[in-house]
Amino acid sequence: MLIEPATPDDLASIARISRAVGQPEAGSGADPAYVSHLLRNGTVRVARDGGGNVLGWGATATGPLG
Repeated sequence: MLIEPATPDDLASIARISRAVGQPEAGSGADPAYVSHLLRNGTVRVARDGGGNVLGWGATATGPLG
């Protein structure tokens, strides 16, 4: 497994994973606009398998999120 910075190309995978664990459509990983905000204003990482598929993700942000 490889942990690396997320990119805009990972938004669909992050959303898919987030929906699979029941996150709401707005203001969560299921919301590409929210994750894009985190990419610009925080740190977003993805975990990838050996084939490059996103298996999970996490983020931190400083300051206001809205």
